Amino acid sequence: MKRYLSIVIGITIMFLTYGCTNSDEVANELIEYHNNDWLTFKNMHDEKLGPIASKFIILTLRDDQKGVEVLINEEFLPPVSELVDYLEGIKLENKEVQALNQLMIEIEKEAYNKFKQTAEVLERGDKKEIEERFDKHDAYKDEQEENFDKFYKEREKLMKKYDVHWIEEYDEDGERIDKMKRKEDD
Repeated sequence: MKRYLSIVIGITIMFLTYGCTNSDEVANELIEYHNNDWLTFKNMHDEKLGPIASKFIILTLRDDQKGVEVLINEEFLPPVSELVDYLEGIKLENKEVQALNQLMIEIEKEAYNKFKQTAEVLERGDKKEIEERFDKHDAYKDEQEENFDKFYKEREKLMKKYDVHWIEEYDEDGERIDKMKRKEDD
């Protein structure tokens, strides 16, 4: 009987230890993902796509449809494709962190597809089709914001589940960087 009890206790301890270790691994991967991969992605996104936004607005206000088409095809789509490739190249072990990364991949692919379709409409030059496309732009923007909110909410759920919180750091230019850290690491 003692031997049986020892085996049951040993197996129970093993499962409890594994559960803690797995939780630590997920938390560490989430932190690593955000602090390295996500921040790298965000910086790439800002550097590559930030300057395009003002050009896009100027061309749209000028009603320069050919300019918008060229801007989308030559300056927007290649960097978005590069960003998707970067996200797809991230190697993650945990399904929850993989799912989080997959959400961002889907957001970027959707943006790529919507803008590619817009460029195709502009290339065809049908005024009615172009007008309809631009009328839908606000709905696309709202949909994208909802998808970003979904990503951020999912990230917050994982942070709460694995006892991870935000810390503020500053780069050499004094810009704030929000990073993740385990709560018990404080």
